[in-house]
Amino acid sequence: MKTWTLIEPMFFLLAAMLLLPIAMASVMWTGAFLDGGWTLLIGWWRFSERVVPRITVEPIGMLTGVVFVLAATIALHYFVAWLYDAIRTKNDATIWPAEWSWRWTMCLIALVVLMFAAGLVGVGLQRTTVWLIETPEFLQRQSDLR
Repeated sequence: MKTWTLIEPMFFLLAAMLLLPIAMASVMWTGAFLDGGWTLLIGWWRFSERVVPRITVEPIGMLTGVVFVLAATIALHYFVAWLYDAIRTKNDATIWPAEWSWRWTMCLIALVVLMFAAGLVGVGLQRTTVWLIETPEFLQRQSDLR
């Protein structure tokens, strides 16, 4: 019984790895979805060619972001180190590590930055989806990939 609990997730992962390319190929190569499949595969490249040259980076904005992330990292580290020490002392947890590690703080900061990026992506997807739904001209135009 215990062996199956280890094998079952691996089995489903292997099945997904085998079936995903087949499903993608069948969607991409059927007549109605051919254009959409190519757009999904290489559309981001054409978008990048068009948009990346127009990107401007504000040095003051970048500096402000870096300074605030550094300040938040230092403040978070010392606050969590104090909290960790207080909890460790109160619970008399001598088997816990002696002090809070900078590595743990960096993991927390990386998690916050990842959640921030995921939030931005989610908002972007939602706004793009609403725009696509509300724009009938988008569905009527000819693709530039033909």
